[in-house]
Amino acid sequence: LTASLLSSYPDAQFGEYVAELLKDELLEIPDALRSLVEKAIVSEEELDNLRSAYIDLFDRGRSSNPLYETEYGRARAMVKGQELADISGFYKAFGLEFGVDGTQKDMVDHVAIELEFYALLLLKQDHLVDNAEGSLVVHEARKKFLQDHLGRFVGAIAQRPGVKGSLFYSTLFAWCHELIQE
Repeated sequence: LTASLLSSYPDAQFGEYVAELLKDELLEIPDALRSLVEKAIVSEEELDNLRSAYIDLFDRGRSSNPLYETEYGRARAMVKGQELADISGFYKAFGLEFGVDGTQKDMVDHVAIELEFYALLLLKQDHLVDNAEGSLVVHEARKKFLQDHLGRFVGAIAQRPGVKGSLFYSTLFAWCHELIQE
C-alpha cells in the first residue's frame, strides 16, 4: 500500500497520508527511501518540488517514462484494450472499484492502482488464513496478476533514463521492483 501511495501523484492529502504510514513501526522500507520520503513531506515547498518532479517525469515525460502497464511491450497498440479489460476483470472479481461517485483518479493500468490492488489481495489472503479454499483462490490470483501484469513492467519503470535521473523516484521504483520480485 505504501508503494502505491508513493508512486501516485503527490496530491493535497499525500503528505498527511504518508506521515501517517511512516508512524507504523511495522512498515519496512529501505532507510534511503524513508529519508527521501521524510524530506519530501517536511514542508509544502518540498512537496511542491516532488509534485514538479512527478509532472516533469510522468506527465510531460509520459512517453519517455510511462507509469502505465499498457505502454510497455512491442504489441502494445494491438493488445491495449484486451489488457485493460483483463486488469479491470481482476479488480471487479476482487471488489476493487473505481469511478465511484463519478470520480476516477487514473487509468486502471497505472502502477499505483496495480500496486493498490495487489495490496488488497494480500489483505484478503491474510483475512482468509483459516479458509483454505478462499486463500487458494486469492493466492492463484496474486500469482496470475504478478505474472500477467504487475510483474511485467515495474522493473522497466525503474530502468527508464528519466526515472534513473531522479533520486526520489529511482529509489522508489527500485524498491517497488524488489517488492515485486519477492
